[in-house]
Amino acid sequence: ALSGWLYASLDTERRADDDARLERVIGVVQSQISNQLAIYETLVRGAAGFLAETGEMNGEKWSQYSKPLDLAVRYPGAALTVVEPRPTQRGAGRMVVVYTTPGRAGLARDLSADRESRETMERARDSGTLAGTGPVLFSGREGAQDRQQMGLVLFYPVFRAGASTSTLEQRRQALIAWVAFAFHTDPFFTLAMSDTHGLEMQAFEDPAGEKPMFRSP
Repeated sequence: ALSGWLYASLDTERRADDDARLERVIGVVQSQISNQLAIYETLVRGAAGFLAETGEMNGEKWSQYSKPLDLAVRYPGAALTVVEPRPTQRGAGRMVVVYTTPGRAGLARDLSADRESRETMERARDSGTLAGTGPVLFSGREGAQDRQQMGLVLFYPVFRAGASTSTLEQRRQALIAWVAFAFHTDPFFTLAMSDTHGLEMQAFEDPAGEKPMFRSP
């Protein structure tokens, strides 16, 4: 379902006998995207399981868990983050970032103020499954050049250990946090489109191809 974000289009003119080569290239790109997203999903599911079993979380426990993952080296610029719901007296509660790994894909402190993030987190909570945003602009933490970089965020709900989550209301009551994995689109698609055999490809966020996210080198 996550790969439904992605729509590839070929910008170069081709003849009919090029179709087989094009299909092979598209297959490779789709496989790369699926494999990378599967790795990211494994990361957030693992962190969610750790949080659910740990119960009371603190900075030291999060550091002990996240540091061995070595995300800064394995996925430069990406960040694994814990977001907790905070009740308020007025309307919907806040969604506050409490722990994160170092990375340029910086999320805002309170994600409830961002409609895209809030609705995606609510979808993850209500479904009990992974949910992904459309393209978002990261706040950045390492200089002005990072502040406007585009990225994507995966959210996975964390439910209280032992709680029943069969119904929508039970899931809402059992939620204790979300794990988020935020990553920049440029390195993600650069890897996915690294073997296009000279074909120029683009990734779009919409089926109509009107909102480009990335163009291959």
